[in-house]
Amino acid sequence: MGLGRNWRTYRPGGGQCQRAPSSDLTHEQLFFIAYAQEFCVYATPQFAAAVIGKETAHAPDATRVNTTLSLDPNFSRAFACTPPPDAAQCDVW
Repeated sequence: MGLGRNWRTYRPGGGQCQRAPSSDLTHEQLFFIAYAQEFCVYATPQFAAAVIGKETAHAPDATRVNTTLSLDPNFSRAFACTPPPDAAQCDVW
């Protein structure tokens, strides 16, 4: 499943942004942090070098997170940030 579909499932009504209990983060921010943690890995330089250039169905994990989230308008709203100036924001899946 893609980020957009997960977001719509998580927050279909678009309700109010509330702070999560015992946190300074909103529920929306925690959603994106959880998404990023799904791809959180420690890759040694040797492993990264071995993976780069190999045929794979997916981009490296850091690219999958950073690029996807930087282009997502919901992420920008949740963290009150602006997308890269040369990037068109889009809904991914």
